[in-house]
Amino acid sequence: MNKKQARKHPTLIVIKINKKEGYGFGFLNEKDFKETAQMFFTPIEATIEERNKDAMMNKEELKLLAGVNFILDIMNDSMGREVDIDGIRWASAGCIMQTPWEDDEVPLVVVIEKAGDELTIREGTEYLKQDGYPKVIIIGSKSSGGGKAHLFSTRKAYNKRSEQAPTDDMWLPQIIAKAYAQTTSVMYGHPTVEDDEKTSISVACYPEDLESDYKVMEIKPSKRA
Repeated sequence: MNKKQARKHPTLIVIKINKKEGYGFGFLNEKDFKETAQMFFTPIEATIEERNKDAMMNKEELKLLAGVNFILDIMNDSMGREVDIDGIRWASAGCIMQTPWEDDEVPLVVVIEKAGDELTIREGTEYLKQDGYPKVIIIGSKSSGGGKAHLFSTRKAYNKRSEQAPTDDMWLPQIIAKAYAQTTSVMYGHPTVEDDEKTSISVACYPEDLESDYKVMEIKPSKRA
């Protein structure tokens, strides 16, 4: 019997900037993940090589440190400039790739968050449990890599925020709440153009099942508020 191969990429990375907001980055396959990580490593290869000559750490550890410092700068808002979402995605993939995992198997979901002044990288077990409401709503599609995300630690928190009036910064939870009575823990959504004249715009929403057979439950249009 052939031994099952260890997973080499996450399906989802959740970066928690704070308790309510962050980023969600999806990966289609191992190739997608590795290419994303390499987008972060390629520009810093020369710097890593130079530092490796004098550093006490090896190149793999220096790569991880570079990714960690990049994300911490974003979390600490110390860069003083517009956040580059692609850069965060590349750096997060790089961190995950260089993190040692038990049995060399990358978790299905990985969470990156701050613990005090340090960055923690861990398995996102909370997202594997399906409780009927979205614990993360990602603005974007999985095929395009994801993007900014709204985070909800409880159903009460989700209900409260989804009942608020939509704003430029938060409108997707309200749409999902009106469209679904039951969702997966991870939901994606993004605007779509419905006609050639680009005058009609709707929002496409869809679940990430994380290899489970959990099903969403839509609200029939006649019952929507």
